[in-house]
Amino acid sequence: MRSIFFILLASYCLAASGQNQDIIKFVHYNLLYFGATSNNCNGSNNSLDAKKQELAVIMSYLKPDILTVNELGPGNFLFNEILSGALNIEGEDRYQAANPKVNSNLGNMLFYNGNKMGLLKQEEIRKELLADGTFRGPNLVRLIDIYTLFYKDEEALQKGDTNKIHILVAHLKAGSTSANKEDRNEAAKAIMRYVGNKKVNRDNWIISGDFNIQSSTEDTYKTLTQNSTESIRFFDPVNSPGNWNNNNLFSNLHTQSTRTSNTNGGCFSGGGLDVRFDFILTGKEVINGDFGLKYISKSYRSVGNSGALFNQSIDASSNNSVPSEVKMALYNLSDHLPVQADFTIEKTTVGIEEANLAKIRIENPASSTLVFHYPQHFSHKTNISLYNHVGQQVKSFEIPAMVSFFETNISECPTQTQYQPVSLTSAKIIKVQFSAQFLYTHTKI
Repeated sequence: MRSIFFILLASYCLAASGQNQDIIKFVHYNLLYFGATSNNCNGSNNSLDAKKQELAVIMSYLKPDILTVNELGPGNFLFNEILSGALNIEGEDRYQAANPKVNSNLGNMLFYNGNKMGLLKQEEIRKELLADGTFRGPNLVRLIDIYTLFYKDEEALQKGDTNKIHILVAHLKAGSTSANKEDRNEAAKAIMRYVGNKKVNRDNWIISGDFNIQSSTEDTYKTLTQNSTESIRFFDPVNSPGNWNNNNLFSNLHTQSTRTSNTNGGCFSGGGLDVRFDFILTGKEVINGDFGLKYISKSYRSVGNSGALFNQSIDASSNNSVPSEVKMALYNLSDHLPVQADFTIEKTTVGIEEANLAKIRIENPASSTLVFHYPQHFSHKTNISLYNHVGQQVKSFEIPAMVSFFETNISECPTQTQYQPVSLTSAKIIKVQFSAQFLYTHTKI
């Protein structure tokens, strides 16, 4: 007996009846032992209450739609300290947080504008993920958190179609020894293996964090941005390769340190702005705007860095890149500066034809006859193409308008073994307007 199993790919083309755009402001910030202590940082020289007040000033100025952070201390109450003490203040209530997890003394977290975005799911990378879905090796020095947000376009949501953003947040191992660099690169390899396993069509990917790297020649940066599979590479929006460390040619990109010598007893790093540790990188699809999210050219910035502060403290009187109260809040809160990048996101109103395509039901599995149960709201005929698992078309036919079901003979469809092998990376699925496409696996039982 021959059985054919079908999966609806929902790869129809949208015929938009109207389009406009929204702006998504994305900020990443290393908060420097926020609610945590170390040998040099404590409640007296790095007070949580003082940090909340400074963060409130900075967030009121930036008004991010998405905020990712590093160095959040242990304790589930801390995410709420940020929500209630720095984001949802003065009558504001739009901000929400991802699900809190105490991962380590210095954890990651994501906050988002709940009026624009919703949290679909969150995951984490603790070890390297293999192609078969298993994990191997010891735990990474610090785990990587992954958050998937969806855009709240209400009309599109009702019709099952909205833009998603996968956001990875990483705080990679600090230090300049060979072992430190290898720890960072192992985390980067785990990230790329995860993305390679998970990335599919219509995904938008962003990674943010304190990477603790000093140049574009470091293996960690190359692992993230020069992967042999171009479709999963991350891209640096500022496209400024080089040795960023202690190099005034890249002074506009530097994010550490906000101070020169007054380090609060060694809690803060000193030396002035001279390194680029903090990053927002995106998938190529975001640079190009392929799937509804597009980077706004030249929007990337190190907040509070005027570009003329090489080896200087950001409280310099010449620094007018942000209002004075924001400048001092940045100086007092952390020895890192936040980085910001802005994006446009499409709000697409889909028509009823496209919405109903997602409702097609197939009797599954099938042997000789394939039956489609079909909405009756189409004013157009629909072209259906069947493809095997490597993307080769095996049958194409037309379903008339205004039908409730449709049958087609599939007994003549060849088995997989009758095809020459085709590389999955080179196989193309052709999208045709007002068409649905189906993947099939043809086996003999």
